[in-house]
Amino acid sequence: MALATYNGARFIEDQLQSLITQTLKPCEIIISDDHSTDDTTTIISDFRSKTDIPIELYINKERLGYVENFNNALSHCSGDIVFLCDQDDVWFKNKIETHLLLHEQNPSVYVVMNDAMLVNERLESFGLTKLQQIRRLGLSPNFYIMGCSSSIKKCFLDAVLPVPRGYPSHDSWIIRLANLLHARLIHDSVLQHYRRHGANLSVLLYKPTEKISRLSYYLKVVKKESSQDPFKTELLKRFLLSIENTESQTAVQQQLREAVSQHLQDISFRRDLKALSLLPRTVHSLKYYFEGGYSRSYGYKSLMRDIFF
Repeated sequence: MALATYNGARFIEDQLQSLITQTLKPCEIIISDDHSTDDTTTIISDFRSKTDIPIELYINKERLGYVENFNNALSHCSGDIVFLCDQDDVWFKNKIETHLLLHEQNPSVYVVMNDAMLVNERLESFGLTKLQQIRRLGLSPNFYIMGCSSSIKKCFLDAVLPVPRGYPSHDSWIIRLANLLHARLIHDSVLQHYRRHGANLSVLLYKPTEKISRLSYYLKVVKKESSQDPFKTELLKRFLLSIENTESQTAVQQQLREAVSQHLQDISFRRDLKALSLLPRTVHSLKYYFEGGYSRSYGYKSLMRDIFF
């Protein structure tokens, strides 16, 4: 289990308590602290002395940032299935057991994710789960990228880590690569409280109390996607090159090499569409859509982006 902390003294003990009271106990808890200035590490050290579950604490000498802190935690994990864990959530007692059963039942899946109840700092529910929030906006589950709800096969982590410098988030990198392999399973069960408060390092699609129409949010997403490549093409090219330069590739690396190569071809084709005027761009985009090209992205949403933005 990989847990990244930074100034999490208010909530870290609640999270740790929810981990050690699981119906199926974690074999290890690896914590990387990003040079906290509050009592986070003291609380962890005190807690560690009260449990027989191995807890390893690594303290960064200087702040590395959100992504590098998780990179550090993940690099020390040794289990066959690794859970990503935030410092301020609270897990339901059957989360680990449920995930491991799903991995066992779906051997071709590399990433398993659960739904999460959105709550405030006092664990009071907003009456909405993360997946409900996504569906409320008419979005595909492909938009569900939340590391703290994820468990990942170690063989997959070994193939995709470390997260490249410059990539905005560790969970987006891992989950998007799993999506390219069609190797992610989203389980609808709510298995944790997902705390939202002023000190969160991650952000929601929008505030649970905020009203927003599907159309306005969709236009916001499409415009953002049209102005920048969220998958950081250059980083993907370097990642593909690193796989190709590996003398003895694992089965997972071979899968990734083919999938990433195809994804880069898709990106190149869609970028070339931008140089065309509206009519030929529409014709080529529709042809690509009916050939199944957009099935590797966000379907008709990506089609609309390529035609109109």
